[in-house]
Amino acid sequence: MSVIDYIQNIEMAKSSPEMLKGMKLAEKRKKTEAQKNAQAGIRHEADLGMQQVQAEAAMQQNKEDNANYRAELASTTELVKEMKVGMDALLKTLSEQPPLSPLTTNQQQQ
Repeated sequence: MSVIDYIQNIEMAKSSPEMLKGMKLAEKRKKTEAQKNAQAGIRHEADLGMQQVQAEAAMQQNKEDNANYRAELASTTELVKEMKVGMDALLKTLSEQPPLSPLTTNQQQQ
């Protein structure tokens, strides 16, 4: 029993029945408050559990996205390497040919 309940229900009571009635009401209030606190604690634990599940799902999704990104990056890197080999071969072929003369270019256009 709190100090306030003691003062209200025992010290300030005008009669024994009033004192008993006040003490019963105080006890009922105390039980109701304890039940509310217990329910709030249960809801809080459930919310924490849900947050943890959501965080784990987000982490798993990030891992999958990361793996997909790395696979795509690896295939793109291979493609770039292949393109570089082709470009190097083309540049080598072009560098081995004699340069076109302006006259040849004019004749081809006519």
